[in-house]
Amino acid sequence: METRPGELYADIVVRQGRAVAGPFSYSVPEALRPRIALGQLVWVPFRRTRLPGIVVGLSDRAPEFDTRPLAGILEERPALTEVQVRLARWISQYYLCSLAEAAFAMLPPGVVYRVHRVAVLTDAGRSRALEGVAPATRNLIEALRAAGGEMEERELCRRLERKSVRGSLQRLATQGWLQLETRIAEPLVRPHYEPFLVLSGTEAEVMQHRAELWAGRRHSVSARILEALARAPAGERDRASLLREVKGTASALKRLEKAGLVQLEPDKYLVWAERLDALLPLRQTVPAVEPLLEAEGRLEVRERGELEPFRALSRKGLVRVEKQPARVRLTVLPEVARERAASLRRTLADERGLALLDALGASGERALPLSELGRLVPGASRSDAEALVAAGICRFEVRERYRDPLAAMVQPPEAPPVLTTRQGLVWQALYEGLSKGGYQVFLLHGVTGSGKTEIYLRALGRVLREGRQAIVLVPEIALTAQVVQRFAARFPGRIAVQHSGLSPGERYDQWRRIRDGKVDVVIGARSAIFAPLPRLGLIVVDEEHDPSYKQDDRPPRYHAREVALALARLTGSTVVLGSATPSCESYWRAQRGTFRLLELPERIRVREGPGGTRIALTETSLPRVRVVDMREELRAGNRSIFSRDLQRALREVLQAGEQAILYLNRRGTATFVMCRACGHVVRCPQCDVALVYHSDSGTLLCHRCGRRAAPPSLCPACHSATIRYFGAGTERVVAEVLAFFPNARVLRWDRDATRDLRGYQETLEAFASRNADVLVGTQMVAKGLDLPHVALVGVVSADTGLDLPDLRAAERTFQLLTQVVGRAGRRAERGLAIIQTYHPDHYAIQAAARQDYRGFFRQEIAYRQRHGYPPLRQLAVLTYAHPDEGSCRQEATRLAARLRRRAEAAGHATLIGPAPAFVPRVRGRYRWQLLLLAPRVHPLLAGLELGPGWTVDVDPANVLT
Repeated sequence: METRPGELYADIVVRQGRAVAGPFSYSVPEALRPRIALGQLVWVPFRRTRLPGIVVGLSDRAPEFDTRPLAGILEERPALTEVQVRLARWISQYYLCSLAEAAFAMLPPGVVYRVHRVAVLTDAGRSRALEGVAPATRNLIEALRAAGGEMEERELCRRLERKSVRGSLQRLATQGWLQLETRIAEPLVRPHYEPFLVLSGTEAEVMQHRAELWAGRRHSVSARILEALARAPAGERDRASLLREVKGTASALKRLEKAGLVQLEPDKYLVWAERLDALLPLRQTVPAVEPLLEAEGRLEVRERGELEPFRALSRKGLVRVEKQPARVRLTVLPEVARERAASLRRTLADERGLALLDALGASGERALPLSELGRLVPGASRSDAEALVAAGICRFEVRERYRDPLAAMVQPPEAPPVLTTRQGLVWQALYEGLSKGGYQVFLLHGVTGSGKTEIYLRALGRVLREGRQAIVLVPEIALTAQVVQRFAARFPGRIAVQHSGLSPGERYDQWRRIRDGKVDVVIGARSAIFAPLPRLGLIVVDEEHDPSYKQDDRPPRYHAREVALALARLTGSTVVLGSATPSCESYWRAQRGTFRLLELPERIRVREGPGGTRIALTETSLPRVRVVDMREELRAGNRSIFSRDLQRALREVLQAGEQAILYLNRRGTATFVMCRACGHVVRCPQCDVALVYHSDSGTLLCHRCGRRAAPPSLCPACHSATIRYFGAGTERVVAEVLAFFPNARVLRWDRDATRDLRGYQETLEAFASRNADVLVGTQMVAKGLDLPHVALVGVVSADTGLDLPDLRAAERTFQLLTQVVGRAGRRAERGLAIIQTYHPDHYAIQAAARQDYRGFFRQEIAYRQRHGYPPLRQLAVLTYAHPDEGSCRQEATRLAARLRRRAEAAGHATLIGPAPAFVPRVRGRYRWQLLLLAPRVHPLLAGLELGPGWTVDVDPANVLT
């Protein structure tokens, strides 16, 4: 390459739909050179269209090939910071994905212009006859004709219920039926603008207008009604004549009735009978006569439909029917009515105007969005705002407005508590590290309820006082609300959230606030690690062991904990990893001195001290844990999914008015459906997994692709009627609880019952508010929840993941059991946890029952050393997927031969496979896997050309995919 004075070249990664590529080199036109910057979104020519791209490099050295010029700049402000571009390069190299995949993952969804393919019928395609055309082709052309002649490719797939139509479209294009066009659509998210009511008058003008509103411009309708009733005998008037006299309205009467000042009596009819003996012979033939006789000849009738028989009797002269018009009467004393009338002399519009002026004055910007007027001032509308504008003291103004998911959250400030001795020692060590500055990592190992969050809060306070910023990661969006409330109470107005539970607009605006430096703390799930904070000083990864931090469904397949460490190295920041059950990888690094280990081995509780201070007190008693051998239960004749101990403990908790959590890491009612005659298991036709029965919907569901099916009444294989449901899920647990305790209030908390963030929060709030007695859930109930009234935790089955062929099966079981047991007795006098298992002697279950992390780690790391598993060696999983099983096996075997030669040459490396994946077919595609173990896998995978269908997962959290 050569340097050309005055010229500039940009390396750019581009995006087209889901496909990403690059970097590609482009020349920067002279007019754009002063404006171009690293991390900017730009337009680039790409083949025969334009695509959005991100600038990831700038150089004045010309490449050794001809370049095309940049087409334009999408946004002047860089979308990625320089640090983020460097981090994207690290992610690309470490997780073996493209730089484009890493860079675009850092942007909020919907921010980039969308490029999509559109099929457009030609004149021939619109008019040509369809006789003799294949059914699939006919359906496609008819769909295009019905849509007016053109449709986006993805919409065609959805309309025709096909995975892909690209091959069909290209074939029809060559035959002249249609043309394929590439079009650019606006981004899904843009800045949001809306009209505001802005206070523009001088203080003197505003005060004068307030005085006029306070005095009242006319008597209100409500005041006139009350005054008229206060003058009336007994405070009662005919409704129609009252409204005529005061020029009132029915709505005004309704408002007074709602305020408890008047009572409205509707029209009624009086039926009179002077000669009861004349009615006696009609008792059998006219049913309406009986109540009239019982009322001794004077009966009130309110419904006109009930008058018909009495009108017939009236025409015969036997009864008389009189209408009593609707009336209004006071429900308060006349003097009270007169006082209320005096206060109501201002119109309701005047009242709302006063309230709006007060709200505008309280607003820091002296402005209110029109869409929020009704929430800020009950009953206020645009007409009230227009009255203030007409008075000349306000104006309408269109302004940009952030969509803030925390806008409605009101959290009173909270003072930090006085620490326990152990907390004080931990905080002193962390404080000294923060004062020293630079890249460093602390592993905070604290038992459940030991006060780790308070250490996080103090570390944030220390960093923020230095003018730096922080990221706090939590494993689940369900936990975000609880964490945000704690942090917002300590740092009000300085927090933003980032997670997939927000709307695209909210995520976009939160991202812009972060980028613009308007917040100092970002809280969220794994994607929050990409928050563009310019002065990062601290990263907290809470529950650092959790597998949710690993993205494994699409590239980049990154682990947020490892990305946090890389980001901290780039920015010279401190990382605090916290957990009651640290991952073996993190604890291994702490043992070797890579991380600094801090420990909180005791539980605490916080109480109010003198002068309103909050004091943390040591609470040494962890929950009592009882392990129940379910084999003994079977021998004793107990066929229930609940042991006798768990039944008894549940009964005692419910009788005492306390709460319980029941944990089972399986959704549904039955985990598989089988024919007892031939052994046939009902499976998904697209995925080689058993369908799970869900009783709430009465369907069989594939937990891999979401396919639903009706439960069979006869076996599809042998046509026997001996269909049975085996296994148990959370729905079955709920049914069993209600069978034993019909009056118990039970909530279910799993992915089927709570599908979004709002569902998570509603379920959690209902249980925390004691609107339920028992919470049944999957692993979500095991994660950092603070539920003070839980006295019992029941693990329905500790064995669901223990025997899986996964190197982390024991570790995952220990972590989940320890975490869920820790939910018990966080405020009460100790708590009780009952673990039901068929493997009571397994070291993971025994260590979880003792809450003994060190004991578990010693045995687990010895197992890992024997087999050379992580953290002793690095692991990578290569998976190939193809619709044809033979082709899939052949390609996996071909690559395995190449990798095996590399592994043998390198030494200390092991290749396992090729073999079918744990789930050998998903969505109609067969899957074969290779497992590579080596001190470092990157040298063995470097330069390895992988074609379409291959995925590489470095440091996988789960090999059973």
